[in-house]
Amino acid sequence: MTDQNYLPTDPVEKPDDFQAMLIGGGLVFILSIIPLVNFLGCCLVIQILGSFLAIHIYTNKYNLTISPGKGIVLGILTCLLGGTAAFVLTMILQKLGLDFSQQFMQEQMIKMAENFGGPEAAQQVREEIERQNIEGVGIVQVVIGLVISVIFNSIGGLVAGAIGAAIFKRAPEAVPPAPAE
Repeated sequence: MTDQNYLPTDPVEKPDDFQAMLIGGGLVFILSIIPLVNFLGCCLVIQILGSFLAIHIYTNKYNLTISPGKGIVLGILTCLLGGTAAFVLTMILQKLGLDFSQQFMQEQMIKMAENFGGPEAAQQVREEIERQNIEGVGIVQVVIGLVISVIFNSIGGLVAGAIGAAIFKRAPEAVPPAPAE
C-alpha cells in the first residue's frame, strides 16, 4: 500500500456562521448608532432584526435547519458583536461631543422639566446637564453602560435566536420510510 492510493479528498464544506454573524451584527451596529432609531434597542427590535437576518443568511446559504440551541448561540453572538461595537463607537462620539441622541434626550428632559416643573425645574435640569457634560463620562458609567448593553443584547439574541431557528427552516423534510408489506 502506497500513499498514492490515499489521496486527500476535499472535505465537505462545514457550515460557517461567521459571515452571517458579521452581516447581522452589522445591521445591529448600524441601527444602534442612528439617532432616534437606536431607541428601538430598548424594545429589543434592533437585536431581533439582526438575529433574524443572521439566521436567515446562515440557514439559506447552507440549506439547513438549525436547532433552537444553535439559533440562540448565533443570535446572542450576532447581537453582542454589533451591540458592543455600537457601544464603543457611541462612547467615542460622546467623548468628542458628537452624540446627537444624547443631545436630543437632554433637550427633551429640559422641555419636560419646563412643562411639569416650571422654569425653576428646567433651570435645575440645565445646570445638572452642564455639570455632567463638564465632568464627562467616568469609568464606572462606562462599565455600567457596557454591562447593560451586554444584558440587553444577550436577551434580544436569545429570544430572536430561538424564534428564528423555528421560523427559518431550510432542510428538506425527512420522508418517513415506507411501511413493510
